[in-house]
Amino acid sequence: MRALLCAAALLVCTQAHAAIIAQAENNAGGHINLTDEQAGCPATQRLAFSTSSTGEVTTGCWWGSNDYIWVRYISGSIRAYKPGLFYFNTNKKGT
Repeated sequence: MRALLCAAALLVCTQAHAAIIAQAENNAGGHINLTDEQAGCPATQRLAFSTSSTGEVTTGCWWGSNDYIWVRYISGSIRAYKPGLFYFNTNKKGT
């Protein structure tokens, strides 16, 4: 059920043109992307998605706490990332 909800959130997010506000390289040859869209995540979290060099996309929800950026992926795994790994987009949505 959770996987279906996150997949639906990604679809909604794609249609709503969610802004990627931060991005980091990952070990899979892709990126971890943090968006500004709630898209099915709890109220204090926003949609995240991770890509790989093979084109695989994994969705989840992210939040900041205790000097880390946390991502709970649809697989159930939770990862903590240091904010310094991310490049933050300071442009506002629509600009």
